[in-house]
Amino acid sequence: MIKKLHNINNFQVLKKIGSGTFSTVYKVKEITTGRFLAVKKIWTSSDPKCRDFMHEVNTLLRLKSKYIIEIKYFSIRFKRLYIFTSLHKDNLATLLNIHKKIEYYLPTNVIQYIMLQLISGVRYCHRKNIIHRDIKPENIVIDKDFKLRLADFGSSLDIRKKPIDNIKFATTYEYAAPEIGFNIGMDLFSQDVWSIGCVFAELLTNKQLFCMKDSSELRFISIYKVVGIPTEDQKIMNILKFYKMDLNTKPLITIEKLCGLEEESKEINLLKSFLNPNYMLRINLHDAINHKFFS
Repeated sequence: MIKKLHNINNFQVLKKIGSGTFSTVYKVKEITTGRFLAVKKIWTSSDPKCRDFMHEVNTLLRLKSKYIIEIKYFSIRFKRLYIFTSLHKDNLATLLNIHKKIEYYLPTNVIQYIMLQLISGVRYCHRKNIIHRDIKPENIVIDKDFKLRLADFGSSLDIRKKPIDNIKFATTYEYAAPEIGFNIGMDLFSQDVWSIGCVFAELLTNKQLFCMKDSSELRFISIYKVVGIPTEDQKIMNILKFYKMDLNTKPLITIEKLCGLEEESKEINLLKSFLNPNYMLRINLHDAINHKFFS
């Protein structure tokens, strides 16, 4: 049973290991046991009970999997929420940044191992009706033997809870599915599938696939110029027409060229299945695990 702490003085802060818009993460030592943990300190609003941010705690309490970060304790003090979790060596972003600097590419078998774990973890979340909504290398913690866990459920969505017609955009732009930039498919699992594809591309190439910093709708339109136009989706077609996008224009650059991969390779086949421009036709995660890339 997860314990709610009323006193957090039993922990010694060792160092800061990460930060986000609303939180800071520290490595801490539990004095009575000697074990090391991570604690996420979330700055809250005026609500003393931190109800705005308890969603993440409740989500982690529901998710029990070897592919999901493990919650140990939580505490509410002075309008701040503290979430204590298992501690891991690094996140995937740190690992990739090291490899980029030395121009080292992960072997195929390591990429397969990482991807199988990531897909399994996200698939487990979806079975529990949870959309992560912010899958990216920074939110994937990893140990030296490449075992990983999915972390940071602060933006996640429980699709059992209605109404969900006022969902705010939460995904990091570089990993966001283009349709959610137009408030389409905000409550669908397919947005996580797209993000998995972006992580996959980064593992293969050591670079972000869509690294544009523009947060406007034009950024998402530019993605369609690469992956293709979902002609079956009238809503998106109408939006693209509104922005005067030439719907007959061939892609300026293909996914294959962008990633430097062979057109008929297993890698590109799986990648394009994740990044299908039609969110209704993206590969489901059961089929992804059984894809020929992993055989």
